[in-house]
Amino acid sequence: MIVNGYVLFSIKRYFIFAPLLFAAMLVSSCSKQLVDYNYKITVEVETPEGLVSGHAVRRVQVRESTELSIPSPGSLRTKTIGEAVAVDLPNGETLFTLVSLSDSTTESAIVPEDWVAPEGQKYSEAVARYLAARRDQSFQLARDRWEPGYKDKKHPKHISNYPLFVRFRDVDDPKTIEFVDPDDLTFSFGDGYDLKGITVQITDEHVTQSILARLPWLNRQTGSLAPTSIGASDEKQQLATITEWNFYRGPSQ
Repeated sequence: MIVNGYVLFSIKRYFIFAPLLFAAMLVSSCSKQLVDYNYKITVEVETPEGLVSGHAVRRVQVRESTELSIPSPGSLRTKTIGEAVAVDLPNGETLFTLVSLSDSTTESAIVPEDWVAPEGQKYSEAVARYLAARRDQSFQLARDRWEPGYKDKKHPKHISNYPLFVRFRDVDDPKTIEFVDPDDLTFSFGDGYDLKGITVQITDEHVTQSILARLPWLNRQTGSLAPTSIGASDEKQQLATITEWNFYRGPSQ
């Protein structure tokens, strides 16, 4: 009876877990990697004591969902793995340049405005292939650009190339986060501070992972760094959209 009971238990366990295993296998086979590359982003700041800089190396992956994917077979997903740039300033503060999670990513921002994707290639894939072929080349990030697809329309749309800049009044307290205007660092840090530029270089260097040691609370952070309430100012509402992902996004996130 014990043996039969064990057999019955095993059969039940199989019927419970087999569908889960099949689903996991199906999900893993629902996308294929098309192209990936690494890039180094360097932020330079003029200070009263001279030029200082910080950098981070990030990885970009472009995947295409297969015909098994639900609900959008054949769609592309571009994912950035990496961390924010931290620039330590001589006044003891730190300027952070965040990881962009929107479609207007730093990496696509360095593609020339008059560049056109090859016929038959989806835009995100074409951008990734264009950049992956330019290893060791450096690009100066322009302040803004035309949004792809809008330049020749009746109402062209200008968008910022720059990622978000922030600082903390207290780096040990994520709720003290504040925006920094890249065009007016003096307002946040005092006289003599000015953004010199942002450089992006396609590289074979390894992805950097120093932000977790710099901001240990990131390991415990989930969701908005500075939650807000109804009726809050537009700036506070925008701050509320910043999460731990804007500071560090690992392969599994």
